[in-house]
Amino acid sequence: NKLAWLTYQIVRHMVKLDHIGLCNIVAGEALVPELIQHQARPDRIAEEISRMLKDRDYRQILRDNLSRVRALLAQPPEQGDISELTLEMLGLEPAPASE
Repeated sequence: NKLAWLTYQIVRHMVKLDHIGLCNIVAGEALVPELIQHQARPDRIAEEISRMLKDRDYRQILRDNLSRVRALLAQPPEQGDISELTLEMLGLEPAPASE
């Protein structure tokens, strides 16, 4: 996805994520390509789609990677995971655990 230049400049300093694609965020690594801002050009998008359609091995790697994400999403989150992730995305520290 492509944001307006000013919006991108503001948001990139507010949100600290290594990835923007949900499957990559869930996996904690780049499992599928992310074409961000200046990379999100018609020629690059067409190149990536063409590779997915023509390269059977590449397509299988993407499928395997997405299967890993599906397995991760099928696992119930541990207590606090969602709230901790939210705080991390906002750049805040979780409150100390009460005893």
